Amino acid sequence: LQISLASAAADTRFGNNPLLTPSADGYQIHLPTTEPLRAIQKAGRTLDGLGLQQVQLAGPGWTLDKQWAFYQGFCSAKKLGGVSWTGSESDVEQLVQLQQCFAWAKKQTNQTPEDLSPATLAAEAISLIEAVAPRGSVTARTIVGDELLAEGWIGLHAVGRGSDRPPVMLVLDYNPTGQDDAKVAAALVGKGITFDSGGYSIKASEGMLTMKCDMGGAATVTAALALAITQGLNSRVQL
Repeated sequence: LQISLASAAADTRFGNNPLLTPSADGYQIHLPTTEPLRAIQKAGRTLDGLGLQQVQLAGPGWTLDKQWAFYQGFCSAKKLGGVSWTGSESDVEQLVQLQQCFAWAKKQTNQTPEDLSPATLAAEAISLIEAVAPRGSVTARTIVGDELLAEGWIGLHAVGRGSDRPPVMLVLDYNPTGQDDAKVAAALVGKGITFDSGGYSIKASEGMLTMKCDMGGAATVTAALALAITQGLNSRVQL
């Protein structure tokens, strides 16, 4: 199905100012004069609710921001693809890169703690960055278990020592300059606790459902670095 944009108001046969109306090839989104990105995202959620699995954005008016707003509404934890982009080759390439990095972060954040231990998360992060970075530009080390105490990561060790799967600190250095003394332009830090069991005795049962997302910070900064690398980052950044 093709999804197009329309600036004109919808035909009154479809109700008072409907956001979506059918077209010959699929659906068209009638953009309001205010907050168009929000309306596009809402339209994406509506189409997802109809059970659509694959759509093609088509026609004029689809800027990068508008296409990404649609994807944000259309995608879900169980459906991280399904949108075919439109526009120039460079625009499509940029959106594909953004989608891939976003989908990686979303997938990791929604993983169950049974499948995503601290060591697994660190390994997945290293794998992602090495896959997109030039050869030889990445060095990474993991500080595991009691090694954390020796290096002063007392809080992280205290949080993770109650599990039979040891806590892990990942330190990753992306240095495309090839110079050991290159200045670090930025450091990205993200919380990577794969399940926050703190206070489980006083939290309501439903409050525990999202505790697997406590590593969302680590997933986000890893995906952000991967995206920056794919889009030409040439400065040294540590994660």
